[in-house]
Amino acid sequence: MTLTVLLDTIKKHGAVGVLAAWLFYTNERLNEVERELYRCYDNFQASTDVKTRTPNHSTYYAVLPKETSVKRKKA
Repeated sequence: MTLTVLLDTIKKHGAVGVLAAWLFYTNERLNEVERELYRCYDNFQASTDVKTRTPNHSTYYAVLPKETSVKRKKA
């Protein structure tokens, strides 16, 4: 999409032309991001074996320092 086409669209359609140009620009940026993500995904050699991903095979737990409760406000 060239600048002259963009300006002609804006002149012809007003706000709809501006929104169409914005949508086109946003879509192009999103396509670039998707391309980069798929390229990274293709290069990533993920292991399907869990034991090879965690070296010491430890189990981790979260500990709450004190008991929590949820209080509701009556309307």
